[in-house]
Amino acid sequence: MDAKLFVDWFPEAIYDFDQFAAAVAWLQWVCSRVQELPDVAQACRAEESLGLNCIQYAGPEDGADLAALLDGGSQARLPDIGMLRTIVNLTLKHLLQVHPVLRGLALEIAAADSAECARLTLSDGRLVRIYLDRDTHASEVVPQLLAESGRRFHRRLDSEISFFVFAQLRSALPLRLNASVLATGMRQPHIANGLVRLVWSTPLA
Repeated sequence: MDAKLFVDWFPEAIYDFDQFAAAVAWLQWVCSRVQELPDVAQACRAEESLGLNCIQYAGPEDGADLAALLDGGSQARLPDIGMLRTIVNLTLKHLLQVHPVLRGLALEIAAADSAECARLTLSDGRLVRIYLDRDTHASEVVPQLLAESGRRFHRRLDSEISFFVFAQLRSALPLRLNASVLATGMRQPHIANGLVRLVWSTPLA
């Protein structure tokens, strides 16, 4: 579905997971009487004003999630940064509710105009600053992490961790430059893997 049209039709769904679920349930009802993909596609075309688009979804049993519905990950096809931040924040909230290792950690959602997407406090008191990057290509991720490592070294940010979520990164395993700079893709399992590694890592001295 077109992200801007979704926001126009369901503004509350952008900020509330229950409202998002309700909106998705309603959209599913639009196509409830069809089963085959061609019929679903035809039903989507019939509701042109909603901006619906038919995309195959593997489902949660295969580790799929909201980010899995992003088309191909190319910059031209990605939603705007606001929608991507919403996806990441919903993913974080979900993981902290259901993941056995992450459940109960303190999460603070940053303001929309903040450079950070969210802040997470680990059980040992370490602060994880979570950033979202929409435009950096996967081949340019490591230079970005090196730049962040240099910035942290000069500012002596030893008690904090920089956690980057790159919309165009497809690696299933997190990229950990050092103990305080880490990156993942947007998929829910990718973010979960990165956060679990932080929880299990030895705190900085």
